[in-house]
Amino acid sequence: MDEQYLEQFTNDNLKERFLNTDHIEVLEAVLADEGNRLGELEKIKSKLDFGKKVDPQEVQGLLPQVKQDVDTLLEATDIREPSLSSFGLFDGTNKDIIRMYVAGAGYLAGAVGIGIGARLWKAQVVKKGKRPSLVARRAFLLGIIPAVPGGFRIIKGAMHHKIRSNDAGYISATEELSYPSAVGKVRTEMFLAHEYVHHVQNVMGFYYRESINLGIALEGHARCVGKHIATLYSRKRDNPAYLYHYLSSGVPELATAYVWLCNRFKVAPDAKLAESAENITEEASELSLHTLGNALFKVYESAKGRQMLADIVHSRFVLPT
Repeated sequence: MDEQYLEQFTNDNLKERFLNTDHIEVLEAVLADEGNRLGELEKIKSKLDFGKKVDPQEVQGLLPQVKQDVDTLLEATDIREPSLSSFGLFDGTNKDIIRMYVAGAGYLAGAVGIGIGARLWKAQVVKKGKRPSLVARRAFLLGIIPAVPGGFRIIKGAMHHKIRSNDAGYISATEELSYPSAVGKVRTEMFLAHEYVHHVQNVMGFYYRESINLGIALEGHARCVGKHIATLYSRKRDNPAYLYHYLSSGVPELATAYVWLCNRFKVAPDAKLAESAENITEEASELSLHTLGNALFKVYESAKGRQMLADIVHSRFVLPT
């Protein structure tokens, strides 16, 4: 994708474009609509069906339909399917877990070697004042070799487990899509949809470049696609839990951006619309990429329609002036 086309979507440019008083009225309309729908769903939240926790094999079966629906929305063809990864502690099929087992075995074997070497070293050097034997030196050295990388791998794996068992992500270099391992079917599919959008962005060239940071655009685009997928699944499957999942995070983001923009231009925000806003400061950097992207792309979609979501990844979209 041409870098000149991507330049309009840089974080700096989008932050500047967000500072527009006209956006306040648009956000109020979007917030009123999405906030009302969320309010209605909150009343029946206890009755919503988020589905049972799905295992890795089931997730593999969910991806093709999610892929098809996102591809259709974005008019994307010939997009290769990404690999999948979770990091649930008991996901025995997960390659990361296998690496952890191997690392653990290496660490234990190394620890045994270090222990043997240390005992021989103590017996020969400390107690008898002799030079350590070849066996002691080799045992100690051969113990360190697997123990050190094994230990680092375990620490790294534990950190990844803490992050990835509660969140989703996309690794562009390996085209790997990760998903949380301890949630129901609805949340799993919505996580897959969001991260798969990032995969489409990456494959089609609408993604980070060394000198171009597109974080706001990437997240805003994925958020808007996610809303349409949630609406589609809620209707086709007669299950509003999909829409609730989207709105429960999307509405607070919109409200936060709305209040921040009102404060910036010294305009009193509508109290009802601002109810779900998070605590914010006057610094634009305090708004997350997701929050800024969600708000700004909702403004653009209100003016340009859903077609803009496909146009963006096909180099056909020009930001409104």
